[in-house]
Amino acid sequence: NCLNSNKFGFTIDGGIGQNNDPGLFIIGIKENGQAAKNGRLRIGDRLMQISNIYTTINLQCIEFDMALKLIKRMKKESTSVYFLVAHQT
Repeated sequence: NCLNSNKFGFTIDGGIGQNNDPGLFIIGIKENGQAAKNGRLRIGDRLMQISNIYTTINLQCIEFDMALKLIKRMKKESTSVYFLVAHQT
């Protein structure tokens, strides 16, 4: 399971049941994609939540398939989507 989203320019993997850690993590950043141009996301970052102008959703301890559906829905609902991430130390 992994989300490769050209719209955001990064790939995620993880979620409940995938590893010992149930988090969703950025595993790739597309060169010249939105995430690379923004420069704030890094491989290994944990997705904590996603927000648009209508909704904020907690992405901690969630199954991958549900996270994928929610991320797609958030993108469809609004042109502005924000991710809260935790960087690795």
